[in-house]
Amino acid sequence: MPHASSSLNKSILTEDGTIAPRTIGLTISRSIIGGLHEDLDVTNNSMRPVRFQLEVALRCDFADIFEVKSGHIVRRGKITTEWSQRRQRLRTAYSNRDFHRSVTITVSRATSKTVFANGRPVCCTCWRTANNAFTRRTTASEKFTSPAIP
Repeated sequence: MPHASSSLNKSILTEDGTIAPRTIGLTISRSIIGGLHEDLDVTNNSMRPVRFQLEVALRCDFADIFEVKSGHIVRRGKITTEWSQRRQRLRTAYSNRDFHRSVTITVSRATSKTVFANGRPVCCTCWRTANNAFTRRTTASEKFTSPAIP
């Protein structure tokens, strides 16, 4: 079942000046149908164009569910992250001996190219005309490989 939440901005200082509170609307919609699917819908509610940086922080820890429930998480293995500018895709992989997991996040339907910069996962410059909206769609898929159980 899809889930959505919406919010409006506080005052934002940009290189073009200050964007007044409640000018930018953000709606995040999520569903888990064939993998995690998330849409970020950004709307300019004002009568003037706005330009700002939208950064999306993505984190994966691959923690064991039993450790999460106990509150005692032990970092193991190796986590790597790769960004493909051409494919607009971020892949984070975890390996611990013969146990492997990965999450791939793909950006689509964006009005500008997404970049990976300054160690911040996904960011872009948004230029919204008056009373205008766009959708930045991200789709996460997981790949699981683990040793055979005897």
